[in-house]
Amino acid sequence: VVGLGTGTLACHKQEKDRVSYYEIDPTTIEIATNPKRYGFSFLAQCAPDANIVLGDARLTIADAPDGSYDFIIIDAFSSDAIPIHLMTKEAVEIYKRKLAPRGILVMHISNRHLELASVVAGIAAANGMVVRTHNTTEGDTEVSDDDYKFSGTVSAIVRKPEDFGALNEAKHWMDQKPDPRQWVWTDDYSNVLGAMIRHSRGY
Repeated sequence: VVGLGTGTLACHKQEKDRVSYYEIDPTTIEIATNPKRYGFSFLAQCAPDANIVLGDARLTIADAPDGSYDFIIIDAFSSDAIPIHLMTKEAVEIYKRKLAPRGILVMHISNRHLELASVVAGIAAANGMVVRTHNTTEGDTEVSDDDYKFSGTVSAIVRKPEDFGALNEAKHWMDQKPDPRQWVWTDDYSNVLGAMIRHSRGY
């Protein structure tokens, strides 16, 4: 998992699973691992043996053995900002190498200002991968800015469609095709303004 937060994702692990977190902020690690002081006990209860790696995830995950992860979750984005270097063609190339055969890369790309699903589709296609995206605005979940409830967008990325497994039949997970009109985001190119315009137009 890239992005520790308070460690809530640890409570989705199965008994046989091993969990590694990649986190750039030492204060976040302190908050997530000190329940007596800060009150967050997700890690303590669900994954007390989780491996936590401090540093920029783009650099530190590169040190993991190739093919070592069945599941990589990129959850370092906030509703207002994105670390662009974690979602470029070159970044996904690194994640792909670290995935086991039939492994799944998941990006949580919810954002109040940017449309990022088509960006993910482009960088995935550039790495020979395919994408399915879930957006709560397309499902049964009601969202309201007035109630501080916002739509959530998640993209799952795999090498081949059959690697989606149950997601191929899951409701509201839709194939996300790359837009040939958009340039692929790389370490040398990104288009945040274009993502803002698409979001404002409801894409």
